[in-house]
Amino acid sequence: MGPEERAQPSLSKMMEVVQTEVTVEMAVVDNSGGKKDQCSVSAVDLNLQKNQTGEPSPVLMGNDNHVFGFAQTSMVEDGGGSARLSPMEEMITKLAGEIKKGFSVSEANQAGIKEMCKILEKKIDILAKRTQLLEESLESLQEDVAQIKQDLRKSKDCEQDLCDKLERIENAARRNNLRILNISEGEEWNDIKAYCASLIKNSLQLEESEQEIVTDMQRVHRYPFRRDPARKKPQKILINFLIYALKEKILLQALKQKTLRGNGFSFEVRSDLAATTLNRKWELGNRIENFKKLGASAQLKFPATLRVMYNNKIYNLRDIKTADKFLESIRSGSL
Repeated sequence: MGPEERAQPSLSKMMEVVQTEVTVEMAVVDNSGGKKDQCSVSAVDLNLQKNQTGEPSPVLMGNDNHVFGFAQTSMVEDGGGSARLSPMEEMITKLAGEIKKGFSVSEANQAGIKEMCKILEKKIDILAKRTQLLEESLESLQEDVAQIKQDLRKSKDCEQDLCDKLERIENAARRNNLRILNISEGEEWNDIKAYCASLIKNSLQLEESEQEIVTDMQRVHRYPFRRDPARKKPQKILINFLIYALKEKILLQALKQKTLRGNGFSFEVRSDLAATTLNRKWELGNRIENFKKLGASAQLKFPATLRVMYNNKIYNLRDIKTADKFLESIRSGSL
């Protein structure tokens, strides 16, 4: 329903209120113009008739064909002989004028309102089409995002596989190496090979002579090559052996003795591993105490695997995330 259609019922309702709700005192005038009685009339037909001067005068027609005139609705003369309208007649005339004005305004605006409705309908159609296009584009984008996420997961898995392979290759390249820690710089004199061979021979009590050990050493040097001034510990000594068996023999003997002593100092002999492997080994080693507090036994296995025994079952944890999830499962009792 348009605004012009809603205006007419509103005006009709105003007329109905005037007809049914307003109770006015009426003067009953018979057809002969004789006796006048005061009475109260409501809900009668409103008609406009001509008064004696020829001007429209509101009167009310009753069901018995009596003419009911508003009290003091006719033209009355005041003391000076001039005619004036009664208050009720003025109110009715004013209301009739407002009603006519409302109808004329509604008819004048009807064409403009219809044109505005047409423009709004066109704009709504355009917005509907654009919304449909946006929804289709959104669905396409969602499919693309899902595909990208899937490809990203595959790329991450592939990257992890490549990192694992690179770590294994690097550890394989270092399998003939040993690291000697806590040797003060300058202790090696001028011949670092002879110094390391003498240190190993005397500390580990090997059957091989110092010359045999020196001969089997392909390369010996401290690393990293550039010393960090802020680092207080001495640089490590890296030894590369020609024969893997001799390197393993020295390493096993050092692990058995645990504490190795040189000329007034203690040192350590360890395997040479990739940096990622050493970091993971260190992180896993820090979690051993947490497993023991929860009633599980844990120990590190070469090169960087945490073996945990819990509820008579053995679990091999090879990365930090897996170890943390396993700890959380034991705490929550979901394992």
